[in-house]
Amino acid sequence: MSKTVPKEFSSEELCKLGKYVIKMVVRQILDDADNDPDNAFEQLKIGSRGKPALRVDINAEDTASRRIRRYKGEKYRSIGVLGEERLANESLDLTGSPKTWALADALDGTDLIERGLGNWCSALVLYCPSNDVGKRIMAVVVGMPNSDIYYSSQDDPDVWVESKSGSKRKVFGPKVFDEKDDPESLDKATICFYGQKISGLKSIFQTKWMQHPELLSSSKVRYQTLAGIPMMLKLSDHRPQKESRGIEVVFDLRGQKPHDVVPGAYLCLKAGAHILDMKDGMPLTIDRLEESLLRPANDESKLKYVMAPTARLAREMYDLLTLCANSRLTVEANVAGANIEVDGAFVGNSPSTLLVTSEEHTISVVKKGYEVWSRTMLVSGPDVLLTPELQIKS
Repeated sequence: MSKTVPKEFSSEELCKLGKYVIKMVVRQILDDADNDPDNAFEQLKIGSRGKPALRVDINAEDTASRRIRRYKGEKYRSIGVLGEERLANESLDLTGSPKTWALADALDGTDLIERGLGNWCSALVLYCPSNDVGKRIMAVVVGMPNSDIYYSSQDDPDVWVESKSGSKRKVFGPKVFDEKDDPESLDKATICFYGQKISGLKSIFQTKWMQHPELLSSSKVRYQTLAGIPMMLKLSDHRPQKESRGIEVVFDLRGQKPHDVVPGAYLCLKAGAHILDMKDGMPLTIDRLEESLLRPANDESKLKYVMAPTARLAREMYDLLTLCANSRLTVEANVAGANIEVDGAFVGNSPSTLLVTSEEHTISVVKKGYEVWSRTMLVSGPDVLLTPELQIKS
């Protein structure tokens, strides 16, 4: 029998709820950052593990939760709200849950707003795990620093952007190539990836993809080390002016938690972009996005992807990222979830397949309560399998 969302929580109503909440959250963030920066950027510790967080983060998350519960006379009080800390709980499993959930990344890009940069956003996914596949994501709303709100709901085939003044339009969609353009070529592309931290940069340079002749010889290629949801939306909302430059590629090789990817990826797919899963080269569909949210903190749910305006360009970039890595290193430890380090840099969790250069590397596998497993070895050949046996500390 087909499962349906409760009548009082239609996708249209949930989208309206999401728009209201995200508007309030963005307003709260801007107010904190502009009017009381000393207090906003004070570092606090939250939760049982004492995770560090800025006050602006905590205020944003509190605003999201409070606004959801109070909207329209507490009509939506039964919605479960999952913020940053709860979404990081490895035991969280929403499989089969009959509730509607609000997955809130109230401030995505704290380090950016702290430095006065504008590539942050606020994102909300309204999600019903017990619905039929393809109908679990009820609505997605993303708020930008300029107060633009991007949104779409399950029953709406389009993606919309609403300005601070209340005017709205359909997103322009990804860049449309004319006959003079070559959608297969990357030699004019703007390529975005997450490279703000050294671990992110290492994951990029280990593939040697930037040494490809096509990319080395072109003076028109642009690389942006800012990625995430804002860059995804720039790709999907390309200005229609003929000479305007857009974003042609956004990718991630290390793997991001679903709540950092799904809002942008969902809107981009509905706007007409193409996304491939870097794990297997298959299209990253809405069904797959929904599946990843069932266990949002599980390492196996992390998303590695490449996104582009056309399927052919996405495939070209996928092939380049895959082929320029000389070896696929698969690490299958006897303990799931163990940290994998390559030359001292964290690159993922076991079991995992990594793209590394064919040369000598030090591979370490680390898990609390177990002895560290480490080997320095020559990684060569197209596929290398390691099966480390971790020993319990005596």
